[in-house]
Amino acid sequence: MQAATLGGILLISAIVLFVLALFSFFRRRIAGAWSFALLLLAMVIHSVGYAFELMSQTKVEMVNWLRFEYIGIAFFPFLVFLFASQYSDERKIANRWVRTMIFTMNFITFLLVVTNGQHYLYYQSMDVVESYGMQVLSLPRGIWGNMQHLILIAVLVYAIVEMVKKLRNSEGVYKTRSRCMVIGMMVPLFIYSIYVIGMGPSAIDIMPFSYVLMSVLIGIGLFRFDILLMTPITYQMIFESIDEGVLVVDRNGLIIRVNDAAKGYFSSLMALKDGSEISAVTELMDFDFEEGQSQIEVGSKIFDTKRIQADNGRGMIYVFKDVTRAETNKRKLEIMATIDPLTGIQNRRVFMEKLEDAPAGVFAILDLDHFKEINDQKGHQEGDRILRVFAQNMRDHYSFQQVCRYGGEEFAIFYPKETLETAHQSLEEFRRFCIEEKIGVVFSAGMAEYQSGQINLAILKADQKLYRAKEAGRNRIQI
Repeated sequence: MQAATLGGILLISAIVLFVLALFSFFRRRIAGAWSFALLLLAMVIHSVGYAFELMSQTKVEMVNWLRFEYIGIAFFPFLVFLFASQYSDERKIANRWVRTMIFTMNFITFLLVVTNGQHYLYYQSMDVVESYGMQVLSLPRGIWGNMQHLILIAVLVYAIVEMVKKLRNSEGVYKTRSRCMVIGMMVPLFIYSIYVIGMGPSAIDIMPFSYVLMSVLIGIGLFRFDILLMTPITYQMIFESIDEGVLVVDRNGLIIRVNDAAKGYFSSLMALKDGSEISAVTELMDFDFEEGQSQIEVGSKIFDTKRIQADNGRGMIYVFKDVTRAETNKRKLEIMATIDPLTGIQNRRVFMEKLEDAPAGVFAILDLDHFKEINDQKGHQEGDRILRVFAQNMRDHYSFQQVCRYGGEEFAIFYPKETLETAHQSLEEFRRFCIEEKIGVVFSAGMAEYQSGQINLAILKADQKLYRAKEAGRNRIQI
């Protein structure tokens, strides 16, 4: 009668645990929920197996149900370790090597229990004894049995330590959540310690009777506050409502999900379905999906991009943020800082910065002749027009990098890797061009050789030559 009562309690417990497992499975997006569901299923197997073990009439039946139980029991350390590390996001201890080691040892445990009658490494013996009026198995542990127990205790301690860390770093409802998790993990450790040191009922496994309490406490901590916020509907709402375009791609380069913002940015996504190759997004044909890029331009739009590795290592998340307005304003500011606003050619500051690192060549300063008279007689608007026309002709004659407005009616030209003779010939051709085209102004110029790093000396010499050209009657070049 007692065996049937305890067996019935365990079967009811197994049903509750199975419902919790399903609940966890359908909320597997929450950190730790998937591994918690597996742990619950292992508890279901243990509870069902032990219920029928207690109600068995023969030793053979008891041993067979014991073997069935170990489909779940053997992997408890691995599943607890997996759950605790996923929930706490701890990676230093819970690395791949440690997880593989624990899983391998648990698998060996299962094999040794199934074949225990041939070596007795896990249990020293399997005898039927009477306890509290019931026929039960007496199972003194062997060498590997003690090893399995030590591993499980160590894993439970690890889980509690990680939950306590979460508790210390949490506030408000999240602190309450973490507290439930800590208490939930302490329940099996406390019960298991009692079972291991033999303080519980003789030859009766009390662990399955603690599963429901532990699972409810952990379930409250895991789902009570998250479920109100992160239901699948809410998750979809968040995914679709953000302004950034999001593309989720598996490790084979196939599209898993995209949000509406991404479809708005890249219209070719409208015709693609989940499972399409990412290379089919025509707007992103030049995007490096393997390495990622910090920024790309698509048509008239500019995007900052982010490449995120999925937690499970099975894919990538690409986030595209439209920064067109900010980037355009930034570029405008950069242009304003480097370009002379009146003439549209480089300003003196940028030109001189580039010249500091330039190779040897020739530096020339040009000054428009009688420009003050133009301003006085025809007005500043006409003077500004003359400056723009002259700058445009100079830019057409030379590269943009070579010329600048030096200040007022003065301009500068740099001839990289040129001799003074060839540079003079080029500038003389430009001077005659200005006269022949009648652009409304002529100039005087001074030229000097420039050695890398000696810009001040070149400026001084060119300025002196310019003064001589003015003194000699203007409209000429002095070298």
